Amino acid sequence: MFLPVPPERVELVEVLGPDGTGNDQLVAIWEADEAQAALTLVAGLPEGELKRCFLPFWQIRAHSGTRFLFEISFCFRCNGARLHGPAVSPSRP
Repeated sequence: MFLPVPPERVELVEVLGPDGTGNDQLVAIWEADEAQAALTLVAGLPEGELKRCFLPFWQIRAHSGTRFLFEISFCFRCNGARLHGPAVSPSRP
């Protein structure tokens, strides 16, 4: 999967999941080596396409220091992912 910055540049990842009321809640925070290892795994995912069922219940938000870089929303029904944020080029579909 395409990542807009190399995993080595990410210092912190927030993991967000459903709280049962339709809102997101912070589930975990991964820092340094743990964050970079997780993003290395995400980068290894195959490219795919979004389908009609896209239901993003889980997201990760990547930060470098105090700067928000990007967010990835995952659909575990179709295995699709949506990437957005300030580090993502507007020309990226």
